Amino acid sequence: MVHRRALLLPLLLLLRCAPSLPQAFSQKRATRRARQRRKRRDGPPPPEPPLPLPPPPPRPGSLPRGLAPSPLDRYCTGRRRHGDAIIYLGQKQHSSYDATHANTLNASMESLRRNYGAVRDADVIVWHEGDLAPRDATALDGVANVRFCLLTNDTGWAVPARWDPPPEMPWSVGYRLMIRFYAVTVWPTLAKLGYSWVMRMDDDSFILSKIDYDVFASLRQRRLLYAYRGLSAECPKHFADFVTSFARRVDAGGDDAAYLAAAKRADVDADFLEFCTKFPKHCKSEQKRAQIRSAALKLGLYADASGAPIVPQAIAHGMPYCPALGQFGYYNNWFVTKLDWWLGHPGVASMIAAFDESGLIFTHRANDLIFQTAAIRLFMPPARRARLVDFTYQHHTMRHGTVNYGGVESGTRDPDAAKTLDAYARRFGGRPRPCDVVPAAGAPPERIFIVLPNAEAGAPACQDDGTMPFF
Repeated sequence: MVHRRALLLPLLLLLRCAPSLPQAFSQKRATRRARQRRKRRDGPPPPEPPLPLPPPPPRPGSLPRGLAPSPLDRYCTGRRRHGDAIIYLGQKQHSSYDATHANTLNASMESLRRNYGAVRDADVIVWHEGDLAPRDATALDGVANVRFCLLTNDTGWAVPARWDPPPEMPWSVGYRLMIRFYAVTVWPTLAKLGYSWVMRMDDDSFILSKIDYDVFASLRQRRLLYAYRGLSAECPKHFADFVTSFARRVDAGGDDAAYLAAAKRADVDADFLEFCTKFPKHCKSEQKRAQIRSAALKLGLYADASGAPIVPQAIAHGMPYCPALGQFGYYNNWFVTKLDWWLGHPGVASMIAAFDESGLIFTHRANDLIFQTAAIRLFMPPARRARLVDFTYQHHTMRHGTVNYGGVESGTRDPDAAKTLDAYARRFGGRPRPCDVVPAAGAPPERIFIVLPNAEAGAPACQDDGTMPFF
């Protein structure tokens, strides 16, 4: 009996709910019809937006120069972020001087961090032969984009086949490779890495006062192509012969007959001018002064009111290089320049090739200082270069614990310059002496002070009368 009741219970519940079932079905039909009417009235729903497509891969050469990768990047840590580069050649042990450069490199970079705020807007490249790593120089970590780049054949660190192996000299092969790097190969190497401007810092160069502006931007604004800090008295005769010969060949348009004829004519006038330059007391007569003016005009030179030759800022047509153009040179352990000038000027490119072909780097240690000076003095208008004298700068090399070359120059905008130079003199020797230097073509002189521990050294240079004209 209980079992039957259990079976009948669901049936009774279904019968009780039966009157409401037709009503539920009717509501569902009404809802479905209303949805269909709205769909006919409103039209179909808008299509779903398509998923965004990934950007197409860049075409070769389509990236901005500042972001384009370089085949030479494989030799460098990190990636390039700027078009301006501050470069070092770093070594743990210098091959020609007794210095442990891992320490001085970091100290030099620290001077940039402390005194040159715009270092953050340039890449800092440490070139090395495999003996340095980022842990060896950390002063600019978190401040600038520092890259360590390996020196190889591909990055311009090689002896040309014609001069390999180079002859034995007191200067190491590495030192002469450094000369070739800064005279010949640095320009195309940095350009291949995508850079446009370069500032050189040696690992024993120190910025000792504030530079409160971007040096690269300042040069671009002033339409300058080259800036230097100091000068050096250096020019061996064999390099002078190379420059004189090169200049005469340029003037002769590559015609050997014309070159030899011009050289023969020029030698007479050039010898006379050289004599009067060295021994002015023998050339004071009106007749000699007239000869000077005549010789200067023939050689494409100018002459001042006294009849003394004034070397123009152009090719010296036969004038011996060292007694005139090469008497001083740019002390180029610090300089800033635009790469395009070195690569794009046909005269400069031709001179770079001729200098490299001559082998003077490896046979006579003809250095990058005199080469850069010659190229700039021959081909760059004076209005496109300047001497920056507003910051205090130190560079010296040491042998056996004493300074044998270089020193420190005060900056005109450094309020602590006197204290800095006095401290330097007490430590290394020498004494501050004034020098009135001309910082730009047509500008008035500005007074700086120089400490030269070795009085026999040729840099930083100042004339005996305490002045230095624009160079």
